[in-house]
Parts: sequence; structure tokens; C-alpha cells
Amino acid sequence: MRATCEELAISFVLPAHPASVARARRLVQATARRWFPDAPAEAARLLVSELVTNALHHAPGTTHIHLELSRAGKTLRVAVRDASPDPPVVREAGDLGTRGRGLALVALLAADWGWHPDPRGKTVWFELRQG
Repeated sequence: MRATCEELAISFVLPAHPASVARARRLVQATARRWFPDAPAEAARLLVSELVTNALHHAPGTTHIHLELSRAGKTLRVAVRDASPDPPVVREAGDLGTRGRGLALVALLAADWGWHPDPRGKTVWFELRQG
């Protein structure tokens, strides 16, 4: 008997508006619970909030944020695309100020994360593994 890895993907286009942060959280939570019924979705909600907030604050000219969720086996991947080609900047906890540490949180909680340039800007992603 050979096991197969079920792969799923879903994408959304959100307006570049602060209300999209809450909408992205709801979409990620609902999708994660559907794909992984026994796993808590809180980490995915928190991390997508950071990525969408970064897209709003650090990507001038962005009119829409593209959110893509995919599943391969026990891995949930969440990707956010914005219109800025600038790479994301991870700030350390010792940096001054109360903002700008969202990617450090992503790096701490995600199984993996990264970014890549895109013809229309950049995509920042993270992965969470279940089980």
C-alpha cells in the first residue's frame, strides 16, 4: 500500500486596507481548521497578521494583497504577495521602538519562512507543520 500526499491550495485577493488583516486571520483560521481539524490555528492567525500588516506598512503602491494557502501533507504554507520589490527586514528584539519585530516572531514560530522576488513585487511566506 502506498500513501499519497494530498496537496491543496486556495488563494484570495484582499484590498490594501487595514480591515484586510482581520479578514486574512479569519480566512487562514477557517482554512487551517478545515485542513487540520485537530490542530490549533492560532499560530497561523498570528503570523498571517504580521505578513499582511507588513504588506500594508512597507509596500507603497500596493492596491491589493494576494494571500495564498497551500497544504502538502502535514505542512501548511501561507504566502502574502505585495507590490514592493524590497526584501523584508528582520529586526532584533534589542532594536529601539515598539514596532518592526513581526518577522522575528515569524522566524521564531514558523517551521520555515522566507521570501522571493516576484514580477509584481515580492512574496513572503511561512510554513507550519502539524503533528
